[in-house]
Amino acid sequence: MDFHHIDLLNHTILEQLERFTLMPMVVFNEHRLLYANIYFQDAIKEESIDPIFNNIYHDINHLNREPRQEIRVKNSYGETYYFDVMLKTVVYDKKPATFALLVDISDRKKYEQNVAQIAKLRALIIEISNSILDSTDLESFYNFVLNTTLKALDKSTLGTILILDEDYFHIAASVGYSKEVFTFKLPYKESFIYKETHGRVDRIVNIDDATQLSYYIPVTTEYGEQVYIHSALSAPIYFQGKLYGLINVDSLESFAFSEDDIKSIEFISKSIEIAITNRLLYEEKAYLSRFDRVTGLYNRHFFDEHSDIIIKRATRYDEHFHLVMIDVDNLKHVNDEYSHLVGDEIIALVAQLIKNSMRESDVFARYGGDEFVGLLFNASVDDLIVKFEELNNVLKQTPIPFQGKSIYSSISYGIATFNDDGNTIYDLIRVADDRMYAYKNAQKDSGEPHED
Repeated sequence: MDFHHIDLLNHTILEQLERFTLMPMVVFNEHRLLYANIYFQDAIKEESIDPIFNNIYHDINHLNREPRQEIRVKNSYGETYYFDVMLKTVVYDKKPATFALLVDISDRKKYEQNVAQIAKLRALIIEISNSILDSTDLESFYNFVLNTTLKALDKSTLGTILILDEDYFHIAASVGYSKEVFTFKLPYKESFIYKETHGRVDRIVNIDDATQLSYYIPVTTEYGEQVYIHSALSAPIYFQGKLYGLINVDSLESFAFSEDDIKSIEFISKSIEIAITNRLLYEEKAYLSRFDRVTGLYNRHFFDEHSDIIIKRATRYDEHFHLVMIDVDNLKHVNDEYSHLVGDEIIALVAQLIKNSMRESDVFARYGGDEFVGLLFNASVDDLIVKFEELNNVLKQTPIPFQGKSIYSSISYGIATFNDDGNTIYDLIRVADDRMYAYKNAQKDSGEPHED
């Protein structure tokens, strides 16, 4: 068939052409689709060709009627197909018309779109990964991720990131909803992802038509409007093998999300998991670089660095402060007799009592296994003695239960004063340490742990 020499067409000629080609063919004018062969109808999975006329005519006119074009046709089910089209002006049944010979390129276009979507998602994940480093806090990170995700899914309108706290989800980030959403607490077992997965929460849930849900209720947007969510995607986020939260994307349209959208949010949620894991591990590492894990007090490394600053400031401005050394009495005996877990409980109890008695300006650290050190300001030695004696009395009356027994403990302490007892941190620690052991020797009978 010589396409370029076809000028006059009628139904009989078109039937003859179909014997020579299995390609889709259509003839149309500016008013309607005049002819479409069975191969075209098969290609777009459409029994009636009338609904798709405007698709073809608009697309071709929009492209200025070039003889070789690429067009997009959407059938009555909303499915989109792509064709490479050769166009020719003809006379059909004695009237001007356009004859089009089409090559179905839908698979190629979908592949190209998938590649483009993957590239877009990879770029998005790079942004997410970078944001985890740039964000000063997790709240900023969550907001960035949610906004970026909504941009990646065309029909998404609103969204939330929820974090699981014991048996409730609370909102960590929100886009499109009113601020009141942050007061919302969702029981874990009431979430639709829990219900849809029968409690496993191990996959993405796509709600195509939320009107079928028993809890189909209006929500308030950031503009104060009352709207109904018609579609929703909910993806779980895990941290170290445990459910950490959810990312939810909502739409005001039913059947809004495609399989590609589901794949996209799956890709995004997995990347969020990696980013959050890295961030939380980084925060844990940053925390442990300053704080002791058992007590929550500063660790020795931070104390050594911070005490240098305090000494320099006190020297420059002629300030006075006190250093206290505290030792838990007979902790080795407790560890050997009752286990290190009981010993850690005593250490944690002492730390909590110290925190309860501290001022904001005071600095306390766990200095060693059973030793604490503190820098105290705006207090006299006599006041500090009263404070630590009260702390010791509370400690002696607070038992640690273990296998039906009550384990009691006590502390010894010593206080040194800057300038009076030394002007370096090492001098102060030495003096306070000597006084602590003098106190221990004087109180050795009362300080020994015992059991009831």
